[in-house]
Amino acid sequence: MNWLIKFKLGIMACLVLASPLFAKPLVIIELTDSCLAGECDQIRGVTHALVQKFHEEEKIFPQIITLDLQGGADQNEVSFSSLVEIPRDNPEAIFISSGAYGIRAFRMLRERDKTQGIFVYVSHQIIGNDDPSSIQLKSLVNIADFIALPHHVFEVNDPWVEALKKAIEGSKTHLLEVTGVVHNMHAEDILKAVAEHGKTMPVAKKYMLVILGGDVQNNDGKTWTYYTPQEAEKLAEYVNAQMTSEPDLFVLITNAPRTGRFDPATGRDVNFHEKGGPLDPVTAAFMKGFSDQTRVQLYNFEKGEPSFFKALLGLIQKKVGVVFVPGESTSMISQTIDNMSPGSVTLYTHGAMKEIHEAHVADEFMAGRVSLLEATSDGRYAFIGVQSHSKAPTLSASETVANAIWAMIQEQSEKKSD
Repeated sequence: MNWLIKFKLGIMACLVLASPLFAKPLVIIELTDSCLAGECDQIRGVTHALVQKFHEEEKIFPQIITLDLQGGADQNEVSFSSLVEIPRDNPEAIFISSGAYGIRAFRMLRERDKTQGIFVYVSHQIIGNDDPSSIQLKSLVNIADFIALPHHVFEVNDPWVEALKKAIEGSKTHLLEVTGVVHNMHAEDILKAVAEHGKTMPVAKKYMLVILGGDVQNNDGKTWTYYTPQEAEKLAEYVNAQMTSEPDLFVLITNAPRTGRFDPATGRDVNFHEKGGPLDPVTAAFMKGFSDQTRVQLYNFEKGEPSFFKALLGLIQKKVGVVFVPGESTSMISQTIDNMSPGSVTLYTHGAMKEIHEAHVADEFMAGRVSLLEATSDGRYAFIGVQSHSKAPTLSASETVANAIWAMIQEQSEKKSD
């Protein structure tokens, strides 16, 4: 039996060697770090949109290769050994990455190894600080072909914004300012989730989904600004008034890991959201604000348990409901807007939001994609309905990036044919 196993393993090894990793000239190479889920989501969002673009224009399917650089929050732990597998002479290769590890990988491939291809860097923020030895996003100028960032990043008073824009002037690097952030949530994802969980959800004629806000990390990377129970109580007052005026309305509620994460009195992480544990103070305060508890249902986030976020969005989409999204949750805002019906999304503001969050909310409102629920000086809320400021619908961030890549591919193809 041992000789047979060895024989089969030998055959498999030969097959692997005969099947090169990069079999097609047209290949999308995702350089990811699986420990950083948010950045992986942005990378895959660009890939998904680009594949859709290829299908739409050429009806071809590019090869997709994902290389996990296997690191973590400490960038010294990132391993770039898998980069040796990448062919250096394929001008049709499209590299997509994010994060500090992506900056380092792109520089290795382009500066050290002279790798050909189109290099696309996507992020929700500008990386850089006053330490000259630290990783800087502006170091990708003339390295990356595209740097994609949310438009609202450039509307805040930040010296790193000006430094990046100045560095890009006259370079070969294209700056793509997109509305919202790139993500990888799509209609099929939420439909699949609601098909899986929808039968367990309450049946009602009208639905409202409320997503509770969370604590926000400050620019120093150490301290936090808190979304407080008092603010949650004011939001509950507003929602309860809607329930009073609409007897058929059922309210679905969910939260996130940052909801009630820190104790404002001590600044310590209080470890709520453990499986089977008590509600965090913010969620508990919100839940107490309803006069009819039979018309509300909480889907509490618990560590290690599956999230109902996609299924809840799917239910709202199927029943033409409305969803209220906290203004500090940049990714969730873009995911919701891109997957919900026009006019169904309202963004609400609160005291934990930073200038960059306020700029994002304003961008989405001015694009005619959302309604606003603004906190007033007395802590209550004022509703401002969606206003269309554009005749054409705004492209999602991932579509904008994919279109730019496609245009560069077409330009390169035309140059070859001349």
